[in-house]
Parts: sequence; structure tokens; C-alpha cells
Amino acid sequence: MAILYAIAGNVFFIVMFTCVGLMRKGYSTFQIIQGRMCIGIILNYLFCYVQNIPIFPKNFTELKLMGLRGILGAIVMLLAFTSYKLLTLSDAVVVTNTTPLFTCFLSIPYLGEKLTKKQICYSLLSFAGIVLVVRPAFLFSVKTVEIEGRDQLLGCLLGLLSSFLMSFVLIIQRKVQFQMKINNAQLLMFSHYITPLFSGLAQLQSPFNEFKVNQFYFILIAIIGLSGFIAQMFQSRSYTLEQASIITPLSYTQVIMSFFVDIFLFNEQIYLTSLIGSFLVIFGSIAILV
Repeated sequence: MAILYAIAGNVFFIVMFTCVGLMRKGYSTFQIIQGRMCIGIILNYLFCYVQNIPIFPKNFTELKLMGLRGILGAIVMLLAFTSYKLLTLSDAVVVTNTTPLFTCFLSIPYLGEKLTKKQICYSLLSFAGIVLVVRPAFLFSVKTVEIEGRDQLLGCLLGLLSSFLMSFVLIIQRKVQFQMKINNAQLLMFSHYITPLFSGLAQLQSPFNEFKVNQFYFILIAIIGLSGFIAQMFQSRSYTLEQASIITPLSYTQVIMSFFVDIFLFNEQIYLTSLIGSFLVIFGSIAILV
């Protein structure tokens, strides 16, 4: 059942990111996030209420960790959603799923774990794959189709930064869930509190302040909010039923699904460097976890 939960969660994540891609034109990242989190906070609160899960910390230590997790989670979402607007879906999925690589290195100073030669070698292999996906102009002379609103280098850098910060989120999450016995839904509440605040303040500073609230917006935001909530629930459930070393590699099924979405829905041009780079990232990341 854990594997089925994990795969179902990945399907819902792809549905959410596909809808973000459909809203590239006409809506800012902040507007998409605000709508997604407004729906998310309602669903998550109802879940906590039904399951009798407390939504506030018991002491100051929990408050600090949950607050930090909320702030980092907000920044991660802002960076990741921006990456999905600047890149093709498949490239964005690859760079935002490099979290295992960063977690591997950050676990040394923060969790006292040791890094093996095998992990170092496969990490370097994955980073080589990332370079192929990024396709920096000073290394590659590949002619790409210029599309308005796209920025390959900036999108990849933001996606990688979101993955790097997500590694800290996972380390904090591991600490509070296993050492302090805090439910994941309780942790998510703080992200739902803080993320709309961050995106709202950023939106006020943005020159693009016009908010087009119409049927198209409501339908896609409803799908984004619902699919994101279901994906997180399925993912959390899968990790409680099976070891992380088995569940985490399944997240790369998102890459396969995203290529199909790019080809058949968005009619995107898929580059050979992206295909090879994606394979190297997936292979290296899975090898690190196994």
C-alpha cells in the first residue's frame, strides 16, 4: 500500500504542477500561491480537526522549529512555483527533485551522518546531469527556441535553490516528527499561515498587481489546492508505512510523467541534453538512497 500511496501522491503533484504551467500567462507566482494556500489551509485545518490533531505548539522550542519550518517552506514554494513558470514542466521537475543530493551532504553537519565514497561519486554524477539540464550558454551551443517568459538558467537556479532549502525542511521535519512526535499536518499548518503572508507582501511590491479572478482562475486554483493537499497526504502516509529509502526514489516517476505532459499537452521541444541529464540525476539520486 505504501508504494501505491507514493505513486498516487506523485500523480497528484504532476496534476498540480501542470495546472501551474497552464497559468503561466496572465497570473503571477504570488497569485497562484495565494489561491493554492487559501484552499490548503481550509483542507488541512479540517483534517486536523477530524483527526483531533493540535495545530499549535506545546512549548517555545516547538514554536521555533515549526516557525522555521514554515518560513523555509514558504520560501521553497515561492522558488519552486517560479521555477515551474520559467521552465518546461519536465526540466522543473528534475531540478526541484534534487533534494536527496543536498540532504545527503547536509546530514553530515546537522545529523552527524557520514558520507561514503559511493555517495560522493553518485552525487557528482547527478550534478553532471543537472548541468546538462541547465544547459548554460558558456558550456553549450545548443540552439533553443526562445519562448516569452522563459529563462532556462534562472529557472534552474531557483529550482535548485528550492531543493537546497527543502533539504533543511526535511532535516527539521525529521527532528520534530521523530524526536518531538509532532504530526506532519500540524507542521503544514505553519506553512499555510506563513506562505500567504510572504506571497502577499511580495505581491504588493510587484508591479503586476492586477488580480484576474474569473472562472478559469477558480477552476485551476481549486484543482491546484485540492491536488496539492491530496498529494501531501498520500506522500506523508507512504513514509509512515515504508522506509524512506524505498519511497523517495518513487518521486522520480514525476519526471517520466512530466515528459509525457510536456510532449502531449504543452507541445514542448524536448532536448537530448535534458533527457540524458534527467537520467543521470535520477540514477545518481536513487543510487545514493539505495
